[in-house]
Amino acid sequence: MSPGPDFFLVLRNSLLGSRRLGQATALGIILGNVFYVLVCSFISLFVASETGLKGFLVIKILGGLYLGYLGLVIIFNKSKDVDLSIQNGSAEESLYKGFLKGFLSMILNGKAAVYFFSVVPQFISADHATSTNIVLAIEFILLSCIWFLGLSYIANLSAVKESLSKYFRIINRIVGYIFLFFAVLLLLDAGRNFL
Repeated sequence: MSPGPDFFLVLRNSLLGSRRLGQATALGIILGNVFYVLVCSFISLFVASETGLKGFLVIKILGGLYLGYLGLVIIFNKSKDVDLSIQNGSAEESLYKGFLKGFLSMILNGKAAVYFFSVVPQFISADHATSTNIVLAIEFILLSCIWFLGLSYIANLSAVKESLSKYFRIINRIVGYIFLFFAVLLLLDAGRNFL
């Protein structure tokens, strides 16, 4: 729930586009979370704990490059002042692109990978009954659904849109710089692990 690239991407797409675009982005992120929960559960249950370190490095590098790309696209986008209170989403990107950006943002986010690879195996293990592991996996996924779909809903309320509409260009730039910040952190961390 801490604000990261996924949070800001849902917020931006909800504010700029429509509730549907925000929800499509949230669903992409949720699918990325499902992927990580399943992969981490598999690793926790079937693979030795020493494997996967090189996979983290690849995920960090790809994630850093992708987040850097998103940040630059957002920063250099010549966005005009937008009246978010009346925008009906006619100029929004396609729902598929919003979904894909959400999914790739989650899958290529090294912070998310590290989180899932460090937290999920602590809860889902061969020591627990299969039903317990299934309930825990579903809980991870449901929390993700509640958080990201809730964020897309709240960000699209007219009162929230109206209060943020006059600051959208600034918010958009800040989101771009936050993406670049996360990209630099991921790439620096990957560089330290590589050397």
